[in-house]
Amino acid sequence: MKLWANILRGCGMFGMAFLLPMHASAQYIDVRTVPVATFGQFIIFPAQNFGMAGVSIALNDSILDPFENPAKGVRIRGYRFYISPNTTDATENSGMSRTLPMSVLFRTGRSFGGASLTLQRIRAAEKPEGSHTPTDRTENLYAFGLFGKPIAHSGTAIAASMLWSSLHAIQGVDLLYNQSERVEQNGHIFDFRVGLLREGAPNDAALDAVLFYNYIGMVQEIYRVYWNGSPAPSDRYEDKTHTVGLSLNAMRPVAVLNSNVGLNLTINYKNHPKIPNYELMNLPRDPGHTWAANLGAGIATHHDGNTFAADFVFEPIWSHTWSEARQPVRTSSHALIPAGGKTVDNTFVFTNWLIRLGLSEQGKVAGFQLGLQVRRMAYDFTQRNYVHGTKRSQHESWLEWYPSFSIYLNISSIQFRYAVRMTIGTGRPAVGRSGWINPADAMTLGPVFLVAPAGTLSLQEATIFTHQITLSLALGGKP
Repeated sequence: MKLWANILRGCGMFGMAFLLPMHASAQYIDVRTVPVATFGQFIIFPAQNFGMAGVSIALNDSILDPFENPAKGVRIRGYRFYISPNTTDATENSGMSRTLPMSVLFRTGRSFGGASLTLQRIRAAEKPEGSHTPTDRTENLYAFGLFGKPIAHSGTAIAASMLWSSLHAIQGVDLLYNQSERVEQNGHIFDFRVGLLREGAPNDAALDAVLFYNYIGMVQEIYRVYWNGSPAPSDRYEDKTHTVGLSLNAMRPVAVLNSNVGLNLTINYKNHPKIPNYELMNLPRDPGHTWAANLGAGIATHHDGNTFAADFVFEPIWSHTWSEARQPVRTSSHALIPAGGKTVDNTFVFTNWLIRLGLSEQGKVAGFQLGLQVRRMAYDFTQRNYVHGTKRSQHESWLEWYPSFSIYLNISSIQFRYAVRMTIGTGRPAVGRSGWINPADAMTLGPVFLVAPAGTLSLQEATIFTHQITLSLALGGKP
């Protein structure tokens, strides 16, 4: 009964969070225009609150936080070693991933830092007929490092981190080209961020900020089968996105209620110089740009070893893409569009929101976590075709559900943690006559699938299962 009373008290206090400073999580805002099956390809860092649906606005994650804001590495004492393999499998033959991250975080004297190396194998999703090609299994590599220093006697720390990846597969991209025999991919992700953390007395607000730049550049080589029965390259597309982001966060304890409250404001600007000509679109190689924001608030309450936490996030996004004429084009009204002029103009207005709820029972030796994330994706799409003089509008929305669970066991300085998450409400979308597609979710690091659909979306649902095992070893300081 005390546990549920603690939960109800936390819900009742949530309104106070809007009046106090902020603290938040992932800074890279996901932009998707199709209800694709979300995968675990970009789960490359260990996390303490994975089983609590990743609640983060008013609850610290002592493992994951330094990877998202490098300045939070100042909280580490001694050395922390992590190995956190995870697997993701999808029903409907939608692909799988096998990921092995190895990480270390440390603080010595007046400096702190960390590093991570991740090896990964991807298996492509099967096509509707169940065929496979020799490129179905592909390897990726991710390398991460951070370094920072506290500013003497100020309670402030500053740090920087960098992530670099060599990618030869992004899950499901091959099925964006449903008529192809296979898709060969090659590219990389680069992410650089500078973090700031300001902490005072235990009852004061903790303030932090992250400024980051993220770039993804991929080349997709499309192979098709011709009259002689042999696959040969037919098209080559580039997929590029530059993202600049700023996240301002804070968390404040409410001692009388044994709770924390927090707020978060995150802004992303994304420039898309190259968007591939996916088969479910009816327009070629759109450039464009996107403005995205997260406005979030959270509450976390603690009582007798139990913790209940909740995040509420509103996510407005504005995106504009277009198609440019490669040569002069005559319109249906006999006007002339010069080379480089717009032939098609797309506008997306998103009103997304998400809720994360997490519950944990923490003992000295063992404990468990339960979580649920609900995400609503919704957007209005307007397309103007200047060649044919037409205009069309479209509204799309869907719900995604992410129940999660984890257990952990502490043995001296070693901790074992197992977590599982399901993804429900996504799968293999289809657009009119374009056939099935299944791109991967961007998570916090991946590409943006900003697709202008050629018709009304439909969905063949698939369930995604993500399993993560984390072994951690603490040397020095408190575990």
